[in-house]
Amino acid sequence: MLLTLREDAIQPWSGEQLIRLISGAVGGLSQLGVKKGDVVSLYAANSPAWVAVALACWRLGAIIAPIDSLLSTDDAVASATAAGAKLLIADRPIADAEPAIEVVDMESFGEAPPDGAGPAVPVALDEPVALLRTSGTTGTPKLFHLTLGNIGANTQAIANSGLLTGNDRVLMPLPLHHIYPWVTATLTSLTVGATLVLPESPTGPHIATALRLARPTVMIGVPRLYEALVTGVRQRVRGAGRLADVLFGTLIGASTRLQKATHFNVGRLVFWPLRRQIAPGLRMMVSGGANVTRDVADAIEAMGWDLRSGYGLAETASVFTGNLSAKRLGTEGKPIAGGTIRIDSPDESGTGEILLQGPSVFSGYIDNPDENAKAFTKDGFFRTGDLGSLDADGFLRVSGRAKEVIVLGGGKNIYPEEVEKAYLASSDIAEIGVLERRGELVAIVVPDLAAIAKRGSLQTDQAIKTALSSVAKTLPSTQRLSGFVLTREELPRTLLGKIQRFLLPDLYESLLSRREMPVSRDLTPEEQDWVSAE
Repeated sequence: MLLTLREDAIQPWSGEQLIRLISGAVGGLSQLGVKKGDVVSLYAANSPAWVAVALACWRLGAIIAPIDSLLSTDDAVASATAAGAKLLIADRPIADAEPAIEVVDMESFGEAPPDGAGPAVPVALDEPVALLRTSGTTGTPKLFHLTLGNIGANTQAIANSGLLTGNDRVLMPLPLHHIYPWVTATLTSLTVGATLVLPESPTGPHIATALRLARPTVMIGVPRLYEALVTGVRQRVRGAGRLADVLFGTLIGASTRLQKATHFNVGRLVFWPLRRQIAPGLRMMVSGGANVTRDVADAIEAMGWDLRSGYGLAETASVFTGNLSAKRLGTEGKPIAGGTIRIDSPDESGTGEILLQGPSVFSGYIDNPDENAKAFTKDGFFRTGDLGSLDADGFLRVSGRAKEVIVLGGGKNIYPEEVEKAYLASSDIAEIGVLERRGELVAIVVPDLAAIAKRGSLQTDQAIKTALSSVAKTLPSTQRLSGFVLTREELPRTLLGKIQRFLLPDLYESLLSRREMPVSRDLTPEEQDWVSAE
């Protein structure tokens, strides 16, 4: 079953309706000549039709090539062309589509009787069913296939974990063109018979509406979503006065300590009224796409929610490790679906490149075969380019990307994500991106202007300088910044929240040359409302 939300109203889609949508799409695609092995590009926002068309493609043995719905129509056509798509199925007009690609309205297929779809075309486990691109966090994206076996291994492993049941409602605000929400939320929900909830959009207000009206029990998200939730709660408490702020912090700390000591989450009782206001019925949050910071994870757990995180890449059908049957905060869990992890060339702390092997791992890049020699070891392990370590019990800790490691003038290796997590402990800093410049560590900082103004300070650069200096006192000298620039704009990120670090050097130089953030300025109306709130 699916639930969609539009203009504060819930639209239910029963399992029978979804089957009729799939059957109608199978008939429509068949009439358009789609057959096994054909590539079909999907260019649309989340909807039941998106799910139905994708599953109809698979029933016909076709390969889906999802496209980001936020791309321009020209870019979408270019992406479909590069994928060799037979059809481009879209939810908007595309007037300038190339003749070689037929454009079809996603809503044109309609419903059909379930028996009208005919038998499913057989697809072997090693045959491709999806054509994807890497995220492009470090450079040019690469094309690759995922097979039925790749996707099926992860879907079945999550479904068999028992974390989701047919009684759950799973809120999925992430775009379906990403393999992470497609596997962990959509396919898994359909497998166990859970209800999938699609909000009107991935924006904060629409997610809040879905939490209130649809009453999901599970939410699939990325770290930035949960960071925003925790920040929103803290800001609401601060708005109630200093006493409330101090009491809240004390209760969070006590809940965290008690949970670690007794393995009982007292926050379920203490913070029940707060959870009821924010998300009545929500019991579990799933985080993927990037590493969730420990302070955010601790806060979520302390308030009584169950946070589950994992690790994977698009090349591993999204998931490779997870805190499923066994859970350890601060780690990304253990391998699922029969996967194996090896740490290559570990240093004295046990940190090295994460190598993966298992049924969910792709077979190689298809547009740049030369990359495959670098991507795999001689004995078949995939080189992720990520750095991490395994603890004594086999739980994975991820440090960052090997390509993103900063080597300072003295030869010291710095992991930018670790440094950023430390500086984000300051409430005055909304975002920070750390990079190397001329052998030294610098940063691009997005200040939390409302938090700074709330304390009565309009000297933004001085407030940030003080915040950075305060945090720096707790860090090794190699992790202290030699300079920073400010910006009002969000840092460049992928849709799953990862900083696109290859863009930071040019952005830093641009900001440095024009000093975008003034020393002081008038508050915006929104910030003034926040500061004046009782």
